[in-house]
Amino acid sequence: MINTYCLFCCSGKENSVIKMLKNEGFPAIAPTVMHWTGGSAQPKKTARRLMPGYVFFDADTEPMWNRILKDSAVLKLLSYGDGEYALRGTDLEFIDWIKKNNGIIEMSSAVKVGSMIEFVAGPLKDMNGKIIKINRSRRQVQVSFGSENGIISKVWCSMEFVCSNADSYSAVKENKKEFDSSNP
Repeated sequence: MINTYCLFCCSGKENSVIKMLKNEGFPAIAPTVMHWTGGSAQPKKTARRLMPGYVFFDADTEPMWNRILKDSAVLKLLSYGDGEYALRGTDLEFIDWIKKNNGIIEMSSAVKVGSMIEFVAGPLKDMNGKIIKINRSRRQVQVSFGSENGIISKVWCSMEFVCSNADSYSAVKENKKEFDSSNP
């Protein structure tokens, strides 16, 4: 059985920890998220760490913790209150979602449906979390993944509104289909 673990390391040292883990034979990722930066006049897409200082890795056998934890960039192996190191529950669902998106959370497109926001494209469309805050000026949403007792609870992801309401979005989609079919 493959288990997934989470290391907390010095922020900015994620790549060196990933390299060390890969040398030990463990596939590892430090998830990134695409964000809008700059002012509203000249927004630019940039990549940032989704969770600075966190590195996730898979192991099908019990890792040699002394070898991993001796790396100077590794600060801590995260664990639950019962001493278990392998991710479980909503934490595991979260990292599986990250892996499904190749470790990069691209921007998601959303439409407003009444007072609700519906994601119509991008990784947030099929996520298993709850939007708890929206920052329209920064084009971001804060998403909660499961319980407060987990290792991972909340992250900020980027989004863009494609239309102000769902009816407009349906019209845009239909026009795009017509355009695509008339221009092979």
